[in-house]
Amino acid sequence: SFLQGTYSKIQRLTQMCQQIGHIPLIEIDGGVDDVNASLLKQAGASVLVAGNYFFSHSNPRQAVDSLRHSEVNRSA
Repeated sequence: SFLQGTYSKIQRLTQMCQQIGHIPLIEIDGGVDDVNASLLKQAGASVLVAGNYFFSHSNPRQAVDSLRHSEVNRSA
């Protein structure tokens, strides 16, 4: 399951890397869903792995669409 402290860890890692001139590629694998996907991206995550969300969803196509919609809302 997703750990709430992940957001601050991502932000801290992103800041540390930027201070030394690196743009990190941060992958989150575990607990990613349509609710936290946009928050994870805002915190600095680059890659989101949502396998359990996708495979446990009753409608996998709807799961993909909801993740995409979450990303569209983040960018707006």
